[in-house]
Amino acid sequence: MKFDGASFEPYIAIEGPGAQRIAAKPKTPKPVIDADTAEYESEMATMRQPEFDHVVAILDLLEEPAQMSGRLYDRWRGRYSERERVFINRDGSRVTLATLQVAADARIGQLGLDRDLIEAWMARRDFLAAEEQMWRRQTFEQRMQTFRRGVAQ
Repeated sequence: MKFDGASFEPYIAIEGPGAQRIAAKPKTPKPVIDADTAEYESEMATMRQPEFDHVVAILDLLEEPAQMSGRLYDRWRGRYSERERVFINRDGSRVTLATLQVAADARIGQLGLDRDLIEAWMARRDFLAAEEQMWRRQTFEQRMQTFRRGVAQ
């Protein structure tokens, strides 16, 4: 029997006196993963690096110019090398976690922000959609006030 996705009811017919039709439980077809999907999943796995992702999220939050232009770390066109412990951009340039941290620290200093307030904000992942929209509607400077100590918010 070939399953084509259409509804069906396989059954076992028992002949003789008191014959009855017993419905068999249909087998759920196993999903077939094609080569493209397997390759995509493999590539995505090489791009997921929590330490890198955290620092890059901070760089994105602070709109670090080199990061915003994709010159520092191009997560969509590169891969992580576990052996070298670097992220390799599509152009072959290598970016270490230390490089990203130096860029984040420089941007924090440039903007006069408090690292602890940034980390506390990053740890909070329970934003409601309305809060997220309100946050994004603010100007960059208004958002950065959140990360300055002693500033009324």
